[in-house]
Amino acid sequence: GQISRFDGDSPVEVEGELTLLGVVRPVRLKIASFRCQALINSSRDVCAAQATTSIDRTQFGMTYGVGFSGRQVDLTIQIEASRD
Repeated sequence: GQISRFDGDSPVEVEGELTLLGVVRPVRLKIASFRCQALINSSRDVCAAQATTSIDRTQFGMTYGVGFSGRQVDLTIQIEASRD
C-alpha cells in the first residue's frame, strides 16, 4: 500500500489492494493509531499501527448468506514493523 494522507507527520490513510477469492479491488484504510519508538537496548525503531476499513463482500464474489448476514464487513488490521 501507499500512504495517501498525513496529519502533520503522522499517516492517517493508506491506499492499496485487497485480494479475496482471487478478486483484486482497491481499498482505502483509515489509520486509527500510529506510533514509533526505539526498542530498549537496541538502535532499532519499531512502529505499530491500527487501520480500519469496510468492504462490500459481494464485490469479491462472496454472495452466500447476503440476505441474512449483510454485504458490509468491517476489517481491523494491526501492523508492526521495524526499521533497521
